[in-house]
Amino acid sequence: MRKIIAVLTACTILRGAAFSGGAVIHAGKPMLTANATANEVFTEGDYEYTVTDGEATVTRFKDREFQIDVVILDTLGGYPVTAIGAFAFGSVDFQDNSHLKSVVIPEGVTNIGNAAF
Repeated sequence: MRKIIAVLTACTILRGAAFSGGAVIHAGKPMLTANATANEVFTEGDYEYTVTDGEATVTRFKDREFQIDVVILDTLGGYPVTAIGAFAFGSVDFQDNSHLKSVVIPEGVTNIGNAAF
């Protein structure tokens, strides 16, 4: 009976992962499953980010309050932030960054995309 319950529990967990959009949270970290895409976007607070090779890239900052001081987090989802993507804090038309007063970038960031700010 225990084996049957264990098998049913495992199937339920796997089925949930298959239909959850591909992301599973384990110990506070998003884990990419077999049906997840490499460009899957995760959200934490005002940040949207992707994870590649265990490193996070900020792809969008959603807070658009006027004249804010931003301190970019060192980690997102438990992964170190190593990159800031193109247009992450601005916009494609280069007109939407007036909301930033100052930005503090963590030491681990080694790549900043075009027009990130």
